[in-house]
Amino acid sequence: MAPLTVTNRFKYDVFLSFRGEDTRYGFTSYLKKALDDKGVRTFMDDEELQKGEEITPSLLKAIEDSQIAIVVLSKNYASSSFCLQELSHILHSIKDKGRSVLPVFYKVDPSVIRKLEKSYGEAMDKHKANSNLDKWKVCLHQVADLSGFHYKKKRDMPEHKFIGEIVEKVLGNIEPVALPVGDYKVGLEHQKQHVISLLNVGSDDKACMVGIYGIGGIGKTTLAISVYNLIANEFEVSCFVENVRESHEKHGLPYLQKIILSKVVGEKKELTSVLNGISKLEQMLKQKKILLILDDVNELEQLEALAGKHEWFNRSSRIIITTRDKRLLTCHGIECKYEVKGLNDIDAAELVRRKAFKDEFSPSYKNVSTEKMHVLERVVTYASGHPLALEVMGSHFSNKTIEQCKDALDRYEKIPHKKIQMTLQVSFDALEDEEKFVFLDIACCFKGWKLTRVEEILHVHHGDNMKDHINVLVEKSLIKIDGFGYVALHDLLEDMGKEIVRQESPNNPGERSRLWDPKDIQKVLEENKGTSKIEIIHLDSWVKVEWDGEAFKKMENLKTLIFGNKVYLCENPKHLPNSLRVLECSKLNPLEWEGFLTKASKFQNMRVLNLNRSQDLAQIPDISGLLNLEEFSIQYCKTLIAIDKSIGFLGNLKILRIVKCTEIRIIPPLMLPSLEELYLSECSNLENFSPVIDDFGDKLKIMSVRHCIKLRSIPPLKLDSLETLKLSFCHSLESFPLVVEEYLRKLKTMIVTSCRSLRSFPPLKLDSLETLKLSFCHSLESFPLVVEEYLRKLKTMIVTSCRSLRSFPPLKLDSLETLELSNCHSLESFPLVADEYLGKLKTMLVKNCHNLKSIPPLKLDSLETLELSDCHSLESFPLVADEYLGKLKTMLVKNCHNLKSIPPLKLDSLETLELSCCDTLESFPLVVDTFLAKLKTLNVKCCRNLRSIPPLKLDSLETLKLSDCHCLESFPLVVDEYLGKLKTMLVTNCRSLMSITPLKLDSLETLKLSFCHSLESFPLVVEEYLRKLKTMIVTSCRSLRSFPPLKLDSLETLELSDCHSLESFPLVVDEYLGKLKTMLVKNCHNLKSIPPLKLDSLETLELSGCDTLESFPLVVDIFLAKLKTLKVKSCRNLRIIPPLKLDSLETLEFSNCHSLESFPLVVDEYLGKLKTMLVKNCHSLKSIPPLKLDSLETLELSCCDTLESFPLVVDTFLAKLKTLNVKCCRNLRSIPPLKLDSLETLELSDCHSLESFPLVVDEYLGKLKTMLVTNCFSLRSIPPLKLDSLETLDLSCCFSLENFPLVVDGFLGKLKTMLVKNCHNLRSIPPLKLDLLQELDLSNCFMLESFSSVRDELLDKLKFVNIEFCIMLRSIPQLRLTSLKYFNLSCCYSLESFPEILGEMRNIPGLLLDDTPSIESSFQFHNLTQPPTFHPCDCQYDNRSDGNHPKLTIMNEEKVNSMQSSNVKYICVRNAKLSDELLSKTLMLFANVKELHLTNNQLTIIPKSIEKCQFLWKLVLDDCKELHEIKGIPPRLRVLSAVHCISLTSSCKSKLLNQELHEARNTCFRLPRVPKIPKWFDHKCEAGLSISFWFRNKFPAIALCVVSPLTFWFGYHGIRVSINGNSFIYKSNSEICWRQRPDMYHLHLFHMQTENFNDNMDKALLENKWNHAEIYFGVSAFMYSGVHVLKEKNSMEDIRFTNPANDANIVLHSGCT
Repeated sequence: MAPLTVTNRFKYDVFLSFRGEDTRYGFTSYLKKALDDKGVRTFMDDEELQKGEEITPSLLKAIEDSQIAIVVLSKNYASSSFCLQELSHILHSIKDKGRSVLPVFYKVDPSVIRKLEKSYGEAMDKHKANSNLDKWKVCLHQVADLSGFHYKKKRDMPEHKFIGEIVEKVLGNIEPVALPVGDYKVGLEHQKQHVISLLNVGSDDKACMVGIYGIGGIGKTTLAISVYNLIANEFEVSCFVENVRESHEKHGLPYLQKIILSKVVGEKKELTSVLNGISKLEQMLKQKKILLILDDVNELEQLEALAGKHEWFNRSSRIIITTRDKRLLTCHGIECKYEVKGLNDIDAAELVRRKAFKDEFSPSYKNVSTEKMHVLERVVTYASGHPLALEVMGSHFSNKTIEQCKDALDRYEKIPHKKIQMTLQVSFDALEDEEKFVFLDIACCFKGWKLTRVEEILHVHHGDNMKDHINVLVEKSLIKIDGFGYVALHDLLEDMGKEIVRQESPNNPGERSRLWDPKDIQKVLEENKGTSKIEIIHLDSWVKVEWDGEAFKKMENLKTLIFGNKVYLCENPKHLPNSLRVLECSKLNPLEWEGFLTKASKFQNMRVLNLNRSQDLAQIPDISGLLNLEEFSIQYCKTLIAIDKSIGFLGNLKILRIVKCTEIRIIPPLMLPSLEELYLSECSNLENFSPVIDDFGDKLKIMSVRHCIKLRSIPPLKLDSLETLKLSFCHSLESFPLVVEEYLRKLKTMIVTSCRSLRSFPPLKLDSLETLKLSFCHSLESFPLVVEEYLRKLKTMIVTSCRSLRSFPPLKLDSLETLELSNCHSLESFPLVADEYLGKLKTMLVKNCHNLKSIPPLKLDSLETLELSDCHSLESFPLVADEYLGKLKTMLVKNCHNLKSIPPLKLDSLETLELSCCDTLESFPLVVDTFLAKLKTLNVKCCRNLRSIPPLKLDSLETLKLSDCHCLESFPLVVDEYLGKLKTMLVTNCRSLMSITPLKLDSLETLKLSFCHSLESFPLVVEEYLRKLKTMIVTSCRSLRSFPPLKLDSLETLELSDCHSLESFPLVVDEYLGKLKTMLVKNCHNLKSIPPLKLDSLETLELSGCDTLESFPLVVDIFLAKLKTLKVKSCRNLRIIPPLKLDSLETLEFSNCHSLESFPLVVDEYLGKLKTMLVKNCHSLKSIPPLKLDSLETLELSCCDTLESFPLVVDTFLAKLKTLNVKCCRNLRSIPPLKLDSLETLELSDCHSLESFPLVVDEYLGKLKTMLVTNCFSLRSIPPLKLDSLETLDLSCCFSLENFPLVVDGFLGKLKTMLVKNCHNLRSIPPLKLDLLQELDLSNCFMLESFSSVRDELLDKLKFVNIEFCIMLRSIPQLRLTSLKYFNLSCCYSLESFPEILGEMRNIPGLLLDDTPSIESSFQFHNLTQPPTFHPCDCQYDNRSDGNHPKLTIMNEEKVNSMQSSNVKYICVRNAKLSDELLSKTLMLFANVKELHLTNNQLTIIPKSIEKCQFLWKLVLDDCKELHEIKGIPPRLRVLSAVHCISLTSSCKSKLLNQELHEARNTCFRLPRVPKIPKWFDHKCEAGLSISFWFRNKFPAIALCVVSPLTFWFGYHGIRVSINGNSFIYKSNSEICWRQRPDMYHLHLFHMQTENFNDNMDKALLENKWNHAEIYFGVSAFMYSGVHVLKEKNSMEDIRFTNPANDANIVLHSGCT
């Protein structure tokens, strides 16, 4: 088959010529996107033209490298001389060379161009002075005559269809380049990049071959084509040879060789043989840089004939081979291999969706309906990421109903699709017969099994060659062995194998070689349809087999029978064939099957018997008849108690497993001469390992004893053949098993872990030991004694977490490669090594050995990795023989706090050196010959006493880190000053470092100097050359004053911060920082200037906190065309910024630049990409020049005190602006007209001089959500606006505003918050539609006379209304306020009537009507209904002396009895003319009220109905001067205040002072003009300042009563209580403020409780003595006072009112009785 070839004649397929301002962001960008989507390589100058090049030569080159030029002729095309030059060159270079020019007349008639009329004529007039005018006219005439495309108006044709026609035309004209990859490229990107990285394109070291392998249909070819298309243009010639396997079979290898020769080098001659072709290819392929793809290679001879050796090819050539056979790649010496992965679920679902539902859904897998989603999920699960299967099934489902899709899936899950089956079966058909049998066994029965188990079972079938067969299957990608040792294969390969077996007999499963399907097996067993063809039965599903037990009789060749733990047999089998070799049962107990053991001699072929979870198995009977049994497993048999001794005499048994048989206590004696593997695991009650009999263990290779926690000992063993020994989690095992003759001569691996009681090992002879691991043996005190100290073959020795281990015996460790000693906290000495020889040791790790003090001298010629970490007592580094560590690559010395020095070392190969947290280390290790020529990483950190580093030769150093070395005074001297390969240099927190020596840093990419407080000068760089430096960060070097001149051609990031002494910016050679992308200069307080710089690539520039910087850096050519972010902050002396070209700027911030007087001039006034502009606290800034701000989204001008005018915007166009914030610009008088179509947030605040609101083009603010115009004192009006999306409007404190803004159509349908506060001159509000309004505040609008009607009278979402102090407001229209929670109409003195409320106010918790007279006649309680939730009221009782402002407040509570008529908790009606009748109605409506405040009302009677207010606990009646009777007392009343109720009758007051009332409750009452203390008080006193008493034990529970001319309440200030001279403050829980009324006395009665004291008074009490208490009420004097003891809580014997120590009973105060 012919290959697909690419020759790179053109770099671009299409060149786009266009007028940017006309079509760049519209038609032309859409055209380019459409071309890109079709794979057309398109040049458009805004994306691929490299900035910094000369524009004209770059464009000319792009035109010459393009096959087609599309000229978009728009209205203003000819006005640009640039466009006309382009056109001239296009017509000259493309048209003359036989290529094509395609004109697009975009909204321009060709005749206008031909005749140079209208805009084209005007443009020619503009260019009159240009010498090229005549040539340009000819060009325009020529292009107008060409055949092209004419787009007139949208109504003639949609623009996307017009573009589609152009793309179709282009695709028909360009030469084919990209190979077809398929319609849907899903999940390729990551794999494609991986393969490209393997190819290493661009390197010319040698030709590179990469192999892509995987199963059939997995996407190898698709991936290869994708890579090919991506990199083909990098090569002179590219050739894709597809279907090598098929072409080889049909035409032979010379045919393929000829194709390559003809396509790559133009060779046309016939080839006489394969050898002739090889000779030609070897000769010719070197001539060119080629990309060669060989697709679907299946034989090694194909590779040898087509790409024999790397030497055939040019060193820059690349070869990709796709194959199913990984082994071919290995055999051909291809090192770079990539296995293609299947698609993940998301990509797989997307691929199926596109194939199946492409006509119905947009390209998003999330849009699929639920039913189709279920189908997708089933397909994805079935295909398991296989692309071919996904495409085949997706295509099949196209235009199918859901039911048809489901039916097809059901069918495919039983019988694979033919195309998928055929594709996958190619690999199977290429196998040898035995390999096919092994594959079918695995595919049908053993997928997901442990490889070792599969090998054990298949060995019985296929013999010793089975392992080779498995390796072949792995190489051919038919199966895999995962990282955990399990056999895996793709689901479709599994299905393919099962289908091959099914085809053996499609309709009769009894005629097949392997049975695995539960239904097939059930059918064969129940219908007795077994035949001699059945070899394997594997049943592991929930199945109940109702049979007669006879079915196995006909299965004469059955070799393997496996029943899982989900199988239930109604009858035990009555016959088992003699051919049976493997029997494995879970939960079933074959030992009970009839004739199995009694006729055991029949089963001469039985090799494997596994009993798993056999129920009720208590004993293993005599199995001596199974003479040839090789594997016997008893696992998870938790009821097993005993094992018959016959198990110990099975002469051919090789594997014995006894796992998780928790009741087994003893194992019978074993004489098993053939035993190779013994596993005892999780037998938690096993105590003894019975004595072994002669010949046991002679062939034993593996012995594993795990989790036998009660096992105390293992008998002496003869283990001549043992290779692996594992003892783990045997917590009771105290001693290691004695080994006969101490001989473990073949032992290779010994692992002893978590044997916590193990104390010692016997002497052992371990001649062959290669791996030794001892871990978590906490009681082990000594290392095992090795006979003759001989561990000559030991390669790995790991001793970890043996906490009691103190020492090692001398050892001979000639072959040791890895040594780890870790967490051995008691280890004091390192093992002595014979002859000090560890000559093969490669890795030595000594970690967390806290008591280890020294390491003896060692010979470590091969050591590659050395780590000494957290060895806190280690004082000296190990002496090394001959000082030679010549192969050491990694050396880590960490947290060795007592290590003082490291001896001289020869470290020729060292690549990584880390010294960290070695606190006492004073000197760096001396290096022999100062030679560290291979060192790549040097990390010295937290070595706080390290003072110096000796001279070093560091030719290969790539990373240098010096950190937190506080005493380090000098930088290491580098031999020849050469650090030519250093890429990263970090010097941080070296506080004493004063200088860095001159260095040659040709390769340095990252340099960071930070917190080097003593460093005064930047390091001198040899030849000033830092040509590769990309990142330079210098921070917190406080003494650094200057930089030397530097050459920084590649610098991308520069940060200078907190260098307080830095006076001058580094001088840059040639002023060139052309690649710099980020430049941050922060807090360099002494920096005065920055020299001129060339900053062509700069994207981010920040200057902040540079207090003395007076001028902005001069930019060469004023060119910052790539700058995206510019921030200048807190540069207080910066006065000017020079003109700049800022075409790409996206973020601009000037803040706290107090001296900045003028905004920078922008070239062409163009800031067309700017998105965010912040100008803040620039107090001297007076103006901002005109700007073009087409893309601006956020604009903030704040605290620019001298700014008088808003910046002029070119074309008034701010169509993308979303946020406009103008704050505290106090001199700003006006804002010009603006187009603000996208504005979402507008804030104008504290602009005191602003007189007019900005005119908005078309009055359109349709996307505005938030409008805040506050504290604009001079603002008089706001023009009409369209505010369809407005949600928040705030016009507060606009004192001069006379009219509310006219809203177009009156529509504010989305407005939620409207705040018009303190607009003193606002007179009216027009009719508005306010459907969603929730908060309305019109407070303090003194001149507001009318509140116009609301459209539809609908304010049912309104929750908060405040119209306080609208003193001229006369009326409010009728409203529907069903959601209202707060309503304040206070001080609306002119309001004539309460607004008519439509419907119910369900949620109102508060209504305020201070000084609003309309309440008396118009407020209707029936509109208030029970609110469902609690809303706390902020109305606190404040009994003011002026009493002029009536107030009604109502609040509700959270949960009350659902039978009550009201949920209102709090009612406050103050200063209103509330009548007795209205109070009665109120109490009936609000029966569940808890607090009732009726201050300053004209009430005469509190009705008896108040007793029905069963929850009322506080009643405030202050200043109700006409009140004379309280007829009822609520049952829970505790607080009553009747201050200044001068008309209250004596009988009423007596009732309120009832003894039972006050003793039953914790009361607080105050009543007017009560002349005496109640009679029931125990103790009374006349005038005084305090009252005192004596008590013992605890402070008594008492009630106090005071009659005073001054009204007070202790809840505010508190009462002082003195106990034995110690003062305490007492406060009540009652929240009633105190007040004074000098003209009237009142009685105050309250309870005193200990929990209300400010401190614990127990510390002041005397034990077993009388305590003196004195209470001061805080008034100047009282008329009477009294104390009453609550008898239920106190005994009168514990309280006295006279001094108990005074026999004469002298009363403390003369007036007391």
